[in-house]
Amino acid sequence: MRPSQVKHSSISLRALLATGLAAAALGAVFPAGAQAQATFPTKVVTIVVPYTPGGASDVQARIVGQKLSQLWGQPVVIENKAGASAS
Repeated sequence: MRPSQVKHSSISLRALLATGLAAAALGAVFPAGAQAQATFPTKVVTIVVPYTPGGASDVQARIVGQKLSQLWGQPVVIENKAGASAS
């Protein structure tokens, strides 16, 4: 075939990106069977809040931690570590 007879597909970069993102999302939604059998978490989960206790970030972390603890059936500990550049 001569180069002038070769047909080029007219797929756009946007369509290619959308297809790739859709494939990645499906991989995240439908994990492999071996991964789905593992129970997570298997031990205590610690959420580190980089601010002092009693602030809005601390309260939000404690609410989320309580819900995660109920959902996972594992204890969730909230640890406040104020300092560095966070406060």
